[in-house]
This record gives sequence, structure tokens and C-alpha cells, in this order.
Amino acid sequence: MNFKKFLFLPLLLMAVSIAITSCDEDDDTSEPSVTLEADAGNDMTVEVGEEAILDGSNSSASEGSFDYNWSFSSLPENSSAELQNANSETPSFTPDVVGDFVVELTITNGDQEDTDDVTVTATEGNTPKEVSENVDNNTTWTDRVSDPETADYIVKSSIDVNADLTIEPGVLVYFDEDVFMYVKDGAIMAEGNASNRITLTSSNEAGEIYWGGVVITSSDSRNILAYTDVKYAAGAEKWYGVDKKAAIGLKDEGKLKLKYSAISKNDGYGLYVGNGELVEFEENEFNDNEAQGMGVNMSKAAMIDGNTTFSNNEYAVEIYESESEDGDELTYIKLSGGASYYVTGNLNVYADLTINPGAMFEFKQDKKMTVTSDGMLKAGAEGDETVVFTSAKADAGLYWKGLEIKSADARNELNNVEISYAGNSDWWFGVDKKTALALKTDGKIKLKNSEISNSKDYGMYARHGVVTEFENNTFTGNEGPAIGLYANVAGMIDEGTSFSGNGWNGVEIFESELTESATWVSLQGDAKYGVSGDLTLKEALTVDPGATFEFDTDKELYVSSDGGSLNAQGTATSKITFTRRVEGEGWSGILYKSSSSLNKLDHVEVLYAGSTEFWIGEAVYAAIAGDNNAVLQMTNSKVAYSAGFGVYWKGVDTINDILSPEANNEFEGNAEGDAVLP
Repeated sequence: MNFKKFLFLPLLLMAVSIAITSCDEDDDTSEPSVTLEADAGNDMTVEVGEEAILDGSNSSASEGSFDYNWSFSSLPENSSAELQNANSETPSFTPDVVGDFVVELTITNGDQEDTDDVTVTATEGNTPKEVSENVDNNTTWTDRVSDPETADYIVKSSIDVNADLTIEPGVLVYFDEDVFMYVKDGAIMAEGNASNRITLTSSNEAGEIYWGGVVITSSDSRNILAYTDVKYAAGAEKWYGVDKKAAIGLKDEGKLKLKYSAISKNDGYGLYVGNGELVEFEENEFNDNEAQGMGVNMSKAAMIDGNTTFSNNEYAVEIYESESEDGDELTYIKLSGGASYYVTGNLNVYADLTINPGAMFEFKQDKKMTVTSDGMLKAGAEGDETVVFTSAKADAGLYWKGLEIKSADARNELNNVEISYAGNSDWWFGVDKKTALALKTDGKIKLKNSEISNSKDYGMYARHGVVTEFENNTFTGNEGPAIGLYANVAGMIDEGTSFSGNGWNGVEIFESELTESATWVSLQGDAKYGVSGDLTLKEALTVDPGATFEFDTDKELYVSSDGGSLNAQGTATSKITFTRRVEGEGWSGILYKSSSSLNKLDHVEVLYAGSTEFWIGEAVYAAIAGDNNAVLQMTNSKVAYSAGFGVYWKGVDTINDILSPEANNEFEGNAEGDAVLP
């Protein structure tokens, strides 16, 4: 028996078994345990601008779940369509051009995947698409109807825009009656072009049925209407802090760029900006709107450009009650076509405000503009075009309140400006006064080449303010005095300023002290100075020939020993006159306690004085009185109709011989005598 053979045989059988097992492992071709099958759905045809909803619900797995991933594998030329919810079972997109859109679906479970595709053919639409649902996904409205006179979209009920809404050039959108578009959490991007504009209008223009309008509360700075026509809107009110009807309304934090657009034939405002922001504004048109073309606050009014036009609106631009921001620099331009700014509320200027020549402002009854202590106003310039501030209803006898200057800024200037039909109600100056131009507190103004007319009372009133320059102005038709001011401002009045038809045709000087040397000129024509309170001269006053002063009852002119002097030298043909203001009543007269050698009266008339007593160490009634220290040179003058003496003088050798022929003075009708001299 051969043991070697028996030993080898088991070893051989083991090797064969191992080889067979190894071959089985290497050649395993069994099917995977899980299979996937993608199904992208059936091919479809839709119109451009019509949403295409894809369906992958027939995709399957032999076991377990899988994920969806859709993507475009082919797009027509110039398409920018985007898939919405691309990882869902039923994504969607809106074709934006004609052509075939091939969309590929891939399903995967992490180990295996399968693909399928679907073709969506977009054709040119020929019927409007009705819209009644909110825009909650990014959407594009396309020019889907070939006939430019047929609407591409008809909005049947008010909608919210909570995603990006893009409206392409040439799109015509109809809105049913009182239907609104609310741009809330999304953005509206309606950008036409010069040859292919976008139109948002009523579905029944012929019947003059109005839709609601576009209300923007979205703070997205991409919001834009460019080359867009918005018409037959503003059919219903919305709340913008007040109830207003507007074709386009900005509220809360709403932002908008409005460029090259036409806002017309609306049943209210074309544009109303509540608390929103105009990011850009350029070359728009506002035509045939039942209310104002625009309603804005002070700051937004400064965004209007010279290429924006207004026609046949109730008013062009309404500026409602508001105040400008401190530190801003604002400019109001001349609106095109002679259009006016319509001011419906009080305006407070905290900014540097420049008003260009030709700008016109019409104020609602009793409304005012105040230049605060932090503000500055520079209005107008030399030239033919004036800046106009007037009443919106002057023809109905309604007045605005006026222009108030509290700012001490030396740049404040009114040059070539007209202010008319103001002074409706009192300003507080320590006393109540009505005036068109009010200088208060430390207010400063340059007033040049300007006209103030038809005020309910004063033309200009300055009790605490300062007139830094004053020349060549006109005051006409004011019901009260043309000007009311204190002694230190009276010296600013120039000979070139004219007065006509005022209730008091000239300058009223109220009770005050002259503490700055000055010259008071002869006013033009028959204009006079009306002195309504006691005047005290503590500096040198020179009075030009021809000047006339009329004093209220019992008021006096006091030449103080504290540095005051009165140099009043007229001529034979141009006398200086001091007389009464009220017929039948007298004034106190001129009291001298000044020892200045500048005290001179030459070719002067002092009439109807002596109504109250002067104290010069004793009580006396006289038209002209002086104490022991007073100095006066009086020649060629007349003192007449005094209720007491003509002249009562106590100082020895301090007055010339006023009764001598050389002095050439005249006395007439003085109740107690012509003169008492030491």
C-alpha cells in the first residue's frame, strides 16, 4: 500500500475546494438589493410667462427613500429662467422666452442614482394670464401676448409680493377695480426701456374704473419702476399716517427708485411718500392726476429734478407737515412748467435749505415755514426769476401765516423773493403780531430786491432779530405797517426801498433803545416813520433830510446822557418833521439830557408835541426840553402847536440864541409860550 498516494489525495481535494471557492467570489454577478427609477414626468407645452409645474412623483425605489435634484440641462438662448424648489418632488419655473427647456431629474439614495429628463416647450401666449394669488416665489412677468394692446396679465384680486417680481419690458398689466399690489417682503423690479415701456393700468380705462395702486412697504433697495406707466389707479384710500389715495404709495420703510416713468390719470395722488424713501428719482411725468402729482415731506421734495414734468394736476408737489434733518443740505428747484410746491402743513427747517430762482410755494391757510436756530435759508438770487411764497387761495381771501426766521446764520438771505398774502394769525414776539416775515429771537436775514405785499397786517416785523443787509425792497398793499422794527434795525432801511398802499405806509419803530450809531434815511414817496413807543438814543443818530416821524399819543424821543445824540439837519426844500401820528392827540416831544456837540436841529419842524410832562429838575410840558447839561444847536426850524411850551431849556450857555434873527427859527401856536431859556 502506497501511503504517499493516500496522503496526497486529501491535499489535492483541499486545494481544488479552495480554488473553486475563490472563483465563486471573484465571479459574483448578483443584482444589487435596491433599485432606483427616475421619472421626470411627461413633456408639456406652456405659454411664455405661464408657470410650469414639474412632477417627479412617479419616480420609485425598490426599497427605502431617495432625494430629488432637478436642474436645467438645456435652455433656449437668452433665457434666465430659474427653478423653484429644485430639491422637491414638484418644482416649478416660469419660461421667459420661446423655446425648449430641458430639465433633468436625478434621484439618489446615497449609493445609487438614476436620471430622467422632461422637455417643456414654451410658446408665445395670445391670451392674458389671470393673477389672483400672492407672489411667494421669484417670478417673472413676461411680454407673453404678441398684441401690444392686449394685456399680458390681469390681476383679479389684491396680491402681496413676498418674493422677487420681475416685470419685463413691454408687459401690459391690467388690474380690476380697487385691486392693490402690496410689495411687502419681496421686491418689484419693473424696468422697461425707452422703446418698450411697461404699463400698469385699469382693466376698464374706458369706463374710468380705477384700480387701487402699488403700495410698497418693502425696504429692498432694488425696488424700481423705470420706463413704467402707472395710470387709472388711486381708486381707494390707504393709511400713510393719513388716509390718502395714491397710484404709488410708500409707507413704513418702503424704498423705491422711480425713473423715466409716467404717472397719470389717477383718481388721487400720483405718488405719495409717507415714511418711505425715494432711493432715486429722475425724469418722471405727473399728468392729469385728480390730486397732487406728488405728496412728500421736506427732504423728499429736494429730490425732484428739473427734467420731471407736471401738468393738469390739482397741484404739482405737496409738501406736508414735516421737518428737515439737522445737518442736511437741501435744494428746492424751480419746477418745470411754472408748477408750484403746495405746502399743506407747517415746515421746520433744521437743514441748510437753498431755494433756486423761479421756485413757487403756495401755502394752505395759516401754514408757515420756520427756519429754526439750527437751520439756514438762502432763497433766490439776482436775475429775472423770483422765488414766490404766497397763499394757495389768495383769490378766496385766505392767508398763510408767513415766514419765520429764528436762525442766527449769517448766510440767511432772501434775494429777489416775493412774499404775499401772509399774516393770517399772530406770532408771539412778547406781544402778538401778524406779519408776513417774522424775525424772532436772534434771527438774521439779508433782504434784498424783494417784495412783501398784501399781508393781513405787517409786511415785516423784527423785534429781536437782526437785518444784516437791506436794499431795494418793495412793500405794497399790506393792511398794517409795511415794517415794524426796533431802533437798532431802523438804520438798515435804505432809500431804494419803496412803500405804497400799506395800512401804515412806512416803518413803525416800537419802544426801544438805539445802542448802535445809525443814520435813518428819508423814505421814498410819502412813506414815514411811525413811532409807537418811547425811543431812547444811547448812541449817535443822524436823520437825513426829508425824513418824517409821526409819534403815537404821549410817546417821546429821549436823547440820553449815556452817549446819545440827535443830528437832524434838513434843507430848505427838504425839511425833517417830527409830529403826531393820531389826529387830535399830541405826543410828548424831544427830551435832551445829552451834552454831545452833535445835537443839532436845522430845517426841522416839531409839531403837536408837549402832551406829557418832562422831568428836568422840574416838571414841564414842552415840545423840546433840556436839563442843565443838555446841549443843542437849533436853527432854521419851526416849533408849533405844542400843548405846553415850544422850547424849555435849563442849561446855561448850552443852547444857541434860538429866538435871534440869526437862528431863523419860527414858533407858532404853542399853548404856554414859545420858549423859556436860562
